[in-house]
Amino acid sequence: MKPAHKLLFENNLHNSHWGLRIIAAESNGYYEKKDTSDASSWFSCACGKLDDHIARNMLDVPLDDDLRRLGNMFDIWVANHHPISSRFLHAAEYLVAIENRSLELMKESLKLRHRVNYYIKKRRNNLLDFSWVL
Repeated sequence: MKPAHKLLFENNLHNSHWGLRIIAAESNGYYEKKDTSDASSWFSCACGKLDDHIARNMLDVPLDDDLRRLGNMFDIWVANHHPISSRFLHAAEYLVAIENRSLELMKESLKLRHRVNYYIKKRRNNLLDFSWVL
C-alpha cells in the first residue's frame, strides 16, 4: 500500500470522494485534469464535499479560517503539479486535517444548537408559567 493510500485507509477516508481520487492519482503518478480543476473550486474541493452544516459564504468559501487555510493547502498539493512524489501524501494529510477540523466545527455547532434549544425551551416554559403572577 502506498503512503497516501495507507494514511487515508488508517483514517477511514479511503472510500471518500477525494480519498478515492488521491489514491487513483498516487497509483497513476499524476492527477487527472478534472482533479486539478475540482481542487481549485470551493464548491468541489475537499471543503466543498463536507457536510452542509459547515458555515460558508455566498461563494461556498468556509467561514472558518483554519478550514479555509487547509482547503487552500489541499488545492496547492493537488492542482499545482508539484514534481515531488510526496505530493499525494501531502494532499492526503490535508484531506485528513480538513475532515478532522470539520468534525470539530460540527461538534461545536451541535453544542451551540443544544444550548440554544435548551434556552428556548426554558424561555417557553417561563412564558407559560403564570404562577409568578399570583
